[in-house]
Amino acid sequence: RRLWADDAFWRTLRNTLAFALGLVVFLNLIAFLAALALDGNGRIRKTLRVLFLIPTLLSGLSIGYMWSYMYSPIFGVINSALDAVGLGALKQDWLGDPKLALPSVIFAHMWQWTGFHMIIFLGALQSVSKELLEAAEIDGAGPWKRLLNVTVPQVRPAFTVSVILATIGGLKVFDTIMIMTQGGPGGATDSLSTLLYRMAFNFNDMGYASAIGLVMLAFIMLISYAQLRVLRAGGE
Repeated sequence: RRLWADDAFWRTLRNTLAFALGLVVFLNLIAFLAALALDGNGRIRKTLRVLFLIPTLLSGLSIGYMWSYMYSPIFGVINSALDAVGLGALKQDWLGDPKLALPSVIFAHMWQWTGFHMIIFLGALQSVSKELLEAAEIDGAGPWKRLLNVTVPQVRPAFTVSVILATIGGLKVFDTIMIMTQGGPGGATDSLSTLLYRMAFNFNDMGYASAIGLVMLAFIMLISYAQLRVLRAGGE
């Protein structure tokens, strides 16, 4: 009863769902496009794959501290780069503005995990039937039609895996938010995980924290199950 009447819970739930939705849409789109660009055996492609994977090997703490510095309104390289190219009017307090804080944290989290999801798509792309692609080309299908009608249907299982992993990662995100904003400003980036942590370890309210944890578990299970059913149904 306390949970359903808590405005902080509903605010953090909205933030968590927005975080997960942002990851599902943009992370998978960028990872798939990167996989398409790097599909092949050239030396440059192999080097770029390794570079894309490096952020995945770093801890969430390292990512959080690094991007916090980059987003700094005074010393950050992002605002400095905007100044250097004559776009100083676009400088922002990226983590201090409630409207920009959540997208900024989402982008940092995406930067860390794009390489991992790219590898999922690369594995699927390398199993695409070359005979079908050649047959479609002979029949007059252009690159766009070959992508939509031949490639995408064959990599659908990879999309299923990637979407579910991105959803789970977005719903339980903690370290990136905790390091970069601690849920601020004004709760704009607060998630269910940070609310759970605060209730358990700042206020020593273990019962309420446990209730939040059970709700998180239920949301992750239900949303993942629904996605799995929808994505599998779309492939039949």
